[in-house]
Amino acid sequence: MSPYYCGPGNSDGHPPIYDLFAVTNHHGGMLGGHYTAFARCIDPIDTRLSEIGWRLFDDSRVVDVSDPRVVTASAYMLFYRRRGVPFDLPTKMPRPLPSASRLVPVQSQKLVKDQENLLGQELACLNDSNNNRRVCESSDDSTMDDDDDDMNSPD
Repeated sequence: MSPYYCGPGNSDGHPPIYDLFAVTNHHGGMLGGHYTAFARCIDPIDTRLSEIGWRLFDDSRVVDVSDPRVVTASAYMLFYRRRGVPFDLPTKMPRPLPSASRLVPVQSQKLVKDQENLLGQELACLNDSNNNRRVCESSDDSTMDDDDDDMNSPD
């Protein structure tokens, strides 16, 4: 990759070196397929070393694999770590994200009222045996005309 590197070099003037530690594979085509992954636990100090060797992760199984087996035509994403750059592993787990229900915006009162009105009109049309389909359609059309502008404007 050295010919493609255009940033500053290391302290010795050479471009940085990166070590591969994971590969995501895709088997199949654009409309479907299957993903697998190869990964190894790199040493925190020397990324050329592994605490354990390469593993293949495939849905419900994990198996040991040799280095040459990691190089495949199915490689989709490659994960590298820059050699000689220390990193710290977290000593405690990060806090969980807030529940998804708190992330969803609360509906405006007007929107809730409009939905209730439309539902009420639909139920009235279905339950009223004296009304024919044409009357129900005309009441729906008048409701839509009044609310078209409101549907497109932000609250």
